[in-house]
Amino acid sequence: MKPEMKRIFAAMLALLSVGSVLASCGGTSGTTETKDVNTPATEAVTEADPAAVYGLVSEDFGGAELKFYVTGSNADCGAAWESFDIFAETATGDIVIDAVFERNAWVEETYNVKITEYKPTTDTAADTMKNAVSAGDSDGDALVESFERLCSLATNGYLLDMAAIPDLKLDSKWWDQGAIDGVSIGGHVYMTTGDLLIVDNDATWVLMFNKEMAEEFDYNFYTMIDENKWLFDTFFSIARDTAMDLNGDGKIKIEDDRYGLVTAYNTPEALITAAGLTLATKDANDIPMMETDLEKLTSVIATAGEFYADKNVVYGSDYQKAADAFVGGRGLFYGEVLQCVTRMRESKTDFGMIPWPKYEETQADYYSFIIPAAGHAVAFPATLTDTHMAAVVLDAMAAKSMDTLTVAYYDKALTQKYMRDENSIRMLDMIIGSRIFDQSHFYMYGWGDMYSKMASNLQNGRDLTVSTWEKNIDKAQADLEATIAAFEANAQ
Repeated sequence: MKPEMKRIFAAMLALLSVGSVLASCGGTSGTTETKDVNTPATEAVTEADPAAVYGLVSEDFGGAELKFYVTGSNADCGAAWESFDIFAETATGDIVIDAVFERNAWVEETYNVKITEYKPTTDTAADTMKNAVSAGDSDGDALVESFERLCSLATNGYLLDMAAIPDLKLDSKWWDQGAIDGVSIGGHVYMTTGDLLIVDNDATWVLMFNKEMAEEFDYNFYTMIDENKWLFDTFFSIARDTAMDLNGDGKIKIEDDRYGLVTAYNTPEALITAAGLTLATKDANDIPMMETDLEKLTSVIATAGEFYADKNVVYGSDYQKAADAFVGGRGLFYGEVLQCVTRMRESKTDFGMIPWPKYEETQADYYSFIIPAAGHAVAFPATLTDTHMAAVVLDAMAAKSMDTLTVAYYDKALTQKYMRDENSIRMLDMIIGSRIFDQSHFYMYGWGDMYSKMASNLQNGRDLTVSTWEKNIDKAQADLEATIAAFEANAQ
């Protein structure tokens, strides 16, 4: 979410000393250049207004409350995805919790506000907010939920258009411009993410590798990446070469043998995204349309599908068995969410982290994708009354997070036993900074369920790209047009 992390690169090298554990999950459109309009000269910062360091102006809101509804332990992907990035009652010694507490204390003092949260224990935060809006209840001021749920709420008129709130600085560097571009329709923006949150980082699909095994086979993945040689064909070939029947029984089994790639569920989507492909594009008016390079998509699914469907090379089902195999040294590559990196702090496996490979050398970047059901964004409910206060305080929270929460997150993600090196920081910066937010993936998991159908073709090695597209395009286009119409109606 933060291409600007290069500015704290030196700070990270000094901070890489603390680690703690997060649980695992059960399961260029993304790199829009940020318009840096909020970086004042140092001389402009005065003791009279601490907000000036971020190009903001402090205000006195008379002790008003900004109440967030946030995801609880019943999050879509499990309790591991509970929100801890909005509120902290006190400092605890946990690096992330303490950063949240520090950020909020600064905002509360600077703006004379009180930041609170409500975390449901039975319903989801989205359903709780939906019920409140339906009842005309203005108790909640903001909502933190998964992209998937927020897209549904936006389509059905439960959220405010953030782009229509002049006090909210959406073009600031603390908001992820790629995410905004990915979820906006016709200039309407109903959710955003950035330095304010870290769960969207956790939901990014990454590729880990066993360093000892890579050294044994004389693979230097960092050099391949730097020399633009980290490509699909290279990845597939290496994975095939390192898979082995270790016990010699003539069968490849996850409990006993070595795979080239162990992973869970979402790697087919990761490979489609890694090729720089989206299934929806936009016109000059920010209106999406179901359109893709069908010839390239066919080639990607055929090539990647042949590899992925080889069960002697790839294990791609049960997430716990995949994790156990990697920790046990029975997989060269491990595909999972970034959150799983922190889960491996106690592991004895010496591992590194790299982006997914490019489809071809001419590709501009190494692209990554985010799981819409796990990644979080922030939104305003349609019943919000004081949009000025909410917008000003939200900007301040996100801005201050650049120097608190984001720094803490990088420290936590990279201070694992085997990831205290410069390359780890470079790779994480590359992965987070080049994510693609594909609307066809975020809205209803693909208009017409097109995205999941294409991913299923890849997963099962089925060369049915064109026929799948032709069979489902009318339904997909109708779903897309219904979303556009809903956005237009909600904006009136």
